[in-house]
Amino acid sequence: MRRMMILLSMMFAVPSLAQAQLPPVDNVPVGEQVTYNLGDTIPQSEMIEFPDPAALGGEVLWGKLRIFARFDYATPTASAGIFEATGPSQVRITFPFTEHGTVISGAFLMKDETGETRLYLPGDSYLIRQGSVVVWTMLTPRMQKSFFNMLETP
Repeated sequence: MRRMMILLSMMFAVPSLAQAQLPPVDNVPVGEQVTYNLGDTIPQSEMIEFPDPAALGGEVLWGKLRIFARFDYATPTASAGIFEATGPSQVRITFPFTEHGTVISGAFLMKDETGETRLYLPGDSYLIRQGSVVVWTMLTPRMQKSFFNMLETP
């Protein structure tokens, strides 16, 4: 938990995750696995709240967005865990990293730069490249996804 707090405080102290020197977080011992089951949500008590969506490249267009995360693994260039968004809202996100995500619970719409809008439900996955701009609209009061993020070097 202490490492997660250090990780998050460092993320907010710099304008870009790419500039951060993040300490490692490793809650997954070699030889073991972490399973994220469809429909099994992680309690918020196991997560850290992000004080501002801008820390993850977000600009709230309307609504009250709250975001939380649990990091199960993190290095200076990659992280994995659970992300949660709550509250009816719409946010424009410039992804500060490349991300693979799989919806565990809840639903949202994601519109990409080409104008294509997709509905994401539990079990759906996506891949977004660092620097991509999307508009994310929450359709349920709470959404959780598993994620794997990677910082790409310019």
